[in-house]
Amino acid sequence: MKTLLALSIAWVALQANLSSETIYREVEVVPPYKVEIYTALFCGHCKAAKKVLKSYKISYEEEGIIFNGKNHKEMLSRTFGEDGAPRIFINNWYIGTRRDLDQFTSETLSAIADDQATVIRVKIDRDRTADR
Repeated sequence: MKTLLALSIAWVALQANLSSETIYREVEVVPPYKVEIYTALFCGHCKAAKKVLKSYKISYEEEGIIFNGKNHKEMLSRTFGEDGAPRIFINNWYIGTRRDLDQFTSETLSAIADDQATVIRVKIDRDRTADR
């Protein structure tokens, strides 16, 4: 039991450290849109994120990370080391997880679906805050 508790505390500390290295920023995105989602097998959050995108008829490219080490390494480099699935990108901007996607308003999702410019909240690594 002590080992499980120690692992849980270490996991929480790791997550707090990762989130402290990431900041959010509002950016304007314009069409054409490229939506990418890194997913894992049997992942309920992945299914939920894809369901949101499908409900707005937003097309996306799906990359599996479980049986594809190359995809997993690529995802880790693009997410500043944040692991897990899903991890979502719009026009190469890192959105985050399904919970971050859930923060998008219906107006934002509709704008993306209708190929209109919109403003989205993205994650930026604290060490890479210079404009791209």
